[in-house]
Amino acid sequence: MGDLLTIEAFLTLFMLILLQAVLGFDNLLYIAIESNKVGNAKDAKKVRQLGIGIAVVFRILLLFVIVSLFQKMAAPLFSIHLEK
Repeated sequence: MGDLLTIEAFLTLFMLILLQAVLGFDNLLYIAIESNKVGNAKDAKKVRQLGIGIAVVFRILLLFVIVSLFQKMAAPLFSIHLEK
């Protein structure tokens, strides 16, 4: 627990939050541009809502995948025993 309260951990957390904000803004911008290509405003609103919903779901799923991969990588895959 003490390792979580270090300057390096806070800087890493800040960088991850900043990266998520930039990527989230990029997703919103792309969805807005693509939804404007739809004919009428009612359909464009549906496209925006669906696109944002799918983006949120995929981001949450990816977060769970990354967390599970980190948990699996906590234990060593193999070890080498060298004898003198």
